[in-house]
Amino acid sequence: MAIVKCGACGKQKSSKAPACPHCGFNPEGGLEQLEKHQAKKRRDSLHRQNMLQMFAVVILLVGGYMWWHGSGDPQSWQFQLGRFTLVAAILLYAYARGLSLWQKYFNKDK
Repeated sequence: MAIVKCGACGKQKSSKAPACPHCGFNPEGGLEQLEKHQAKKRRDSLHRQNMLQMFAVVILLVGGYMWWHGSGDPQSWQFQLGRFTLVAAILLYAYARGLSLWQKYFNKDK
């Protein structure tokens, strides 16, 4: 028994194992199974990025509400927290959207 690298995920697995314990890839499945595995990996990555974008939008709405209703006083904690939350949500959304576009246009082979 030897430790080998999985052809799909690149993690280490036993040479006697029929499938990779990390990703479930079976080398005897052939090229079709490898393509299915890579397509699933892309779908999962896209789903995570979309969920991150939706999370950023929710944070943006909460921060906007807190900022808008911060009693008009720029020194109040609601105003300050709302402003910080708005900036953080915008940065998070920009990061998630940029990551999504990067994968869409530049990582077509992965």
